[in-house]
Amino acid sequence: MADSDGMVVDKKKIACRLCRVIIAYSGNTSNMTYHLERLHISEFKKYLEKTGKTNSVNGSKLSEEDTVVDDEAEAQPESEQLTLNWKITDKVCGGISDNGSNIVNAFTLLNIDHFPCIAHTLQLAVNKGLKVARVQRIIARCKAIVSHFKRSTKETYKLREKQELLKLPQHMLVQDCVTRWGSTLSMLQRLIEQQTAISAVLVEGKDRHLMLESGDWEVVEMLVELLKPFQQATTVMGAVRYPTLSIVKPLLYKLLTKTLKITQGDSATSKAVKQEIKKDLDDSKREIVDMVEEELISLESDSTNQELRTEEVVDDDDLDPPVSKKKKGPISKLIGDLFEG
Repeated sequence: MADSDGMVVDKKKIACRLCRVIIAYSGNTSNMTYHLERLHISEFKKYLEKTGKTNSVNGSKLSEEDTVVDDEAEAQPESEQLTLNWKITDKVCGGISDNGSNIVNAFTLLNIDHFPCIAHTLQLAVNKGLKVARVQRIIARCKAIVSHFKRSTKETYKLREKQELLKLPQHMLVQDCVTRWGSTLSMLQRLIEQQTAISAVLVEGKDRHLMLESGDWEVVEMLVELLKPFQQATTVMGAVRYPTLSIVKPLLYKLLTKTLKITQGDSATSKAVKQEIKKDLDDSKREIVDMVEEELISLESDSTNQELRTEEVVDDDDLDPPVSKKKKGPISKLIGDLFEG
């Protein structure tokens, strides 16, 4: 790329003289040719007529119809330029993001299939369940308890004394974050762990009104047990060291049929929370599974072909002796231990 005086300032980039868009330089003119062909059709036709070359995409001469530029084509240059600059024009089959309308619209402009993030989908569903009236009230009271000890050094010291007396872990209480339901789960888990110490401090002071009733503690325990699988599922689906596409369908199935299954022993609050989460997850599941299914079929086909090829060349004598017992990985633990039974 040259400056205004014609001096080369960057040998890795070139600029289109027609629209001044910066294009990555790979040692030949393929990127610029592709850019002209997609965004400057008239000029590209003149270039082909002058050089006698053919269309770089399909090897054929451009027809008169190819020179027609409509409003849609002129509205796309910037979005198409993104994939061109990164040299991924023919490599992108889809993209994953949260469910924000602005992000979804961006994928539409880029003409890329959008896959909603499963972790974000789980977060939205869980948040719906936490908005059940009684659950909201109890969580608000839990926040008040944590804030009480966070604000007062004296009360924190008393809590530490009770922890030592009751031989409980010397852990501080956890304050939750409104936008992260995982922090709410952490807060509830810590409150259950320190329940006796917290009650001992509050009953001796002037803040007995902060104490939770036995029915409230039952709801807290129910929420912890219900949300644990969602936390573990979110952790596994957010991994980057192994592929997670094939886990989506069985994971959603297990959450809907086991974790959210309503039983006779469920309280009215438990049923309400499960129904809210299930309703939101059910709607999202249809969209996600439909999108993922085609990719899974393709992957399964490739995997089957690979296995067949392997079976043809592997001799039984060459197989390694059986391994005693391998440590379960995060995926095996999620699909196995977490939902077993």
